[in-house]
Amino acid sequence: MMISLSGCVTLEWVTRNIGNVSTSELEAACHPKLGIQIERDLYFTPSYPMSVYAEAARMFHQVTDDQSQLAIAQLSMINRMK
Repeated sequence: MMISLSGCVTLEWVTRNIGNVSTSELEAACHPKLGIQIERDLYFTPSYPMSVYAEAARMFHQVTDDQSQLAIAQLSMINRMK
């Protein structure tokens, strides 16, 4: 059974973004140099919309769950809308 997942994706050579991926794609993915597979965080509970996580990843160049960075990203998005 293929399940589609949505989330914030970051890779060294790719812009941080919100994206979709199937579970089979995740299971098949492997780091090209280290040979390690991708793991899903089963215990992650979001405190902001996914768009805020993506904005924070773009701003801070990494996926983060740091509450102060997420708050800054959210304010940045709100200010852009004004």
